Amino acid sequence: TPFPVQVRFVVRGNILRMTLPSGRELKYHEPRVEHSTKRPGQLAISYMTYNTNPKYGPMGWVRMDTWGSRVFENADQAISHDILRYAILNLRAAGYPCVLHVYDEIVAEIPQGTGSIEQYETIMATLPPWAAGWPIRAAGGWRGKRYRKG
Repeated sequence: TPFPVQVRFVVRGNILRMTLPSGRELKYHEPRVEHSTKRPGQLAISYMTYNTNPKYGPMGWVRMDTWGSRVFENADQAISHDILRYAILNLRAAGYPCVLHVYDEIVAEIPQGTGSIEQYETIMATLPPWAAGWPIRAAGGWRGKRYRKG
């Protein structure tokens, strides 16, 4: 079953704002629509960003092109972050303080003999109201004395 995801765009001042379902905004400074330098005959959106990766050109403030898939990836990663942050706050409130998170994994340290994997997974799978009904689950939790991947 499809679930609606609303992402809105508006330009205010000199900033293109992407409003996520959570209400949080991603901002693209000094946006422009101009002819693409990488895809002849097509238009591209560019914006100013602070480049910290020499792979993408000079360090500091640079104009960067974007396209539909990158904008979609930005929205996808930001929405995933908002869901993870919601889980972290709920886990903390239930006595599972987050000491580390890696991608979609949340690591908490609790005293031996307290809590349960089932409760932890239930809390992690509790979605914010704006994501109600989304097909997200949390499974595969484990307990251990040290963090491990996989």
